[in-house]
Amino acid sequence: MIINIVLWLILATFLLSVTFVPGLAPAHMEVADGPVRMFQYIVGFIWLSFLIYSLYCSYKESLLKTVRRMSSWHWGRQIGLDLYLGLLMFCGLIFMVEGSLLIALVWLIPTLIYGNLVPLFYAATRLPQIAGAFNI
Repeated sequence: MIINIVLWLILATFLLSVTFVPGLAPAHMEVADGPVRMFQYIVGFIWLSFLIYSLYCSYKESLLKTVRRMSSWHWGRQIGLDLYLGLLMFCGLIFMVEGSLLIALVWLIPTLIYGNLVPLFYAATRLPQIAGAFNI
């Protein structure tokens, strides 16, 4: 249980850092219009819901025991591989949007530890920046 608390505190520290520390935080918080703004609210809601559910799951059972059990199944390994390939692709997107390998690497480690909580947070807080990078 102590490890869970420590891991959640590390995640909170990371999220606060990439929100407020110059160089890691968005250069300027753009206010999106139209569909980008609506989608940003939706992604933010999804992130918050997923965070709450993840906290509940970490209270109910051990992640390490679950991963050990799942990794003994072929489909469990395939699902894990699929997850991490998607997470790596998202970090590639971060590199394209930010234009910095260092910033992409800063996001990579927490992404590999916390899974989709980190990319969802990135998208929720930087969707106008992502849309702008692709002229959307």
